[in-house]
Amino acid sequence: MIQTVVKRDGSKQDFSAGKLNKWAAWAAQSLGNYVDWPSVVLSAVSTLPKECSSKLLQERLIKVCIDNDSWSYNKMAGRLYAALLDKDIFPKGKPTVKELHLKLTDLGFMVELDYSEEEYAQVEKLIDHSLDFKATHFELHHIRSKYAVKDRVKGVEYETQQFVYMRMAMTAAESESKNERM
Repeated sequence: MIQTVVKRDGSKQDFSAGKLNKWAAWAAQSLGNYVDWPSVVLSAVSTLPKECSSKLLQERLIKVCIDNDSWSYNKMAGRLYAALLDKDIFPKGKPTVKELHLKLTDLGFMVELDYSEEEYAQVEKLIDHSLDFKATHFELHHIRSKYAVKDRVKGVEYETQQFVYMRMAMTAAESESKNERM
């Protein structure tokens, strides 16, 4: 049974079943009786050592959900996975679309898009990162593994699902008239 959780910053905390239960209940939110989140928690916790990282704990919850092999559990796994990706890819918080595009351009991973400051401001109002938390694990994993920009040599990822969709949409619409492309 877990006794200590090592946080991402290296600090250690006593394991709190209450915190973990809240996390699992949040992930199962709106899934009703289609998931048994307490058994997911018990199954995950029972396989972990006395001291484990918060990331390992989260990954184990996701694995238990996926192993249940149903759409509802895949939805629960998706919420957990979206949160994990946010922490892994953007440990200091999400950038704006423009900030991310400038970074990817500077790194040579994408070409500069012909959008004005005003258009990027509009894009920022359109992008809805909360949609990632409505996706299944399968959807998020598919987009991440197939379409998200990453440096495979260094193992660095740069995009979550909504950033991928926005980059693709902006690239596809770039040659449209400026009056209509937004």
